[in-house]
Amino acid sequence: MSGAGLRKRLRNPPAWVRQPPRAVTVVLRLALLLAVVAVVVKVGVDNASSLRHIHLDLRAGWLVPAALASLLAGLFMPLGWRLLLAGFGASVGVRAALRIWWTAQITRYIPTGAAALATRVVLASREGVSRMLAGASLPVEVSVVVGWGTVLTGALLPSSILPAWARAVIVAAAAGGLVALPSLLRLAGRWVPRLPEPLAGRDGSGPVYRAEGFYALNSLARTGAFLLLAAALLPVRAGDLALLAGGFNAGAVGGLVSIAPGGLGVREGILTLVLRGRYGFGDAAAIAVALRAWDVVVDIIWVLTARLAGAQGRRSGPIA
Repeated sequence: MSGAGLRKRLRNPPAWVRQPPRAVTVVLRLALLLAVVAVVVKVGVDNASSLRHIHLDLRAGWLVPAALASLLAGLFMPLGWRLLLAGFGASVGVRAALRIWWTAQITRYIPTGAAALATRVVLASREGVSRMLAGASLPVEVSVVVGWGTVLTGALLPSSILPAWARAVIVAAAAGGLVALPSLLRLAGRWVPRLPEPLAGRDGSGPVYRAEGFYALNSLARTGAFLLLAAALLPVRAGDLALLAGGFNAGAVGGLVSIAPGGLGVREGILTLVLRGRYGFGDAAAIAVALRAWDVVVDIIWVLTARLAGAQGRRSGPIA
């Protein structure tokens, strides 16, 4: 193929490249869900006796810093989303970003994820954000969070669980994707009809990179919160921290890319499989379930806070 033909092909890719069939994505995510469930069931059957011997020992002093870290993580996500929109020229106030992001976030437990997408699109459009941009911001945000989670997974999981070469490959691939994000978004804007492109130059790439920074802070804060929660329930030694942090991020990534609503079951399954060698199947499963309950409580607190902040904002005017 000539150089001119190749350039024309890149500017006008086939329809299946611009928008892969939804069925393919659903099948792949469903396959991941079924694979994790099958492995967890098999391991659970093999370790059935462990489920009757759970040895969680509450150390309440760790719960306060865990709560603070979790609540702080919940602030970073809407702020990151707000900056992501700014990279495309859209402006949303802080209170509005909190209200929109958290109202949509709480609906992620509804199957298919359509409710979270629709909620974000409708609420953001009321703030002047185009529906196309509001909708596209969700998969972009998920991709960034998956990227940071993958970096942390590869950096932290012990080589006994994930070979060193595999860790290096996934860290390099995820980090490369994060660095290239502004360019990838511009490329997507040229390929996908009606999809907006980031602003030119630093006006677009600057806010996008700052958004990535906030998403990174979220991943670090959530990882720290889990370590503190684990310390409140399990006998955690210094040598366990990398295993716990790596397992948490591996589970988070698996939950995000699965078809399960809110990653329910997939995240818990992966985390259990990673931790069972150190803590036994029963305790590993118990801490995974405790984490889910903890996250639901934090979500509820943030939704109520965001709604209250939004109501006050409408009375007193927006905060830029």
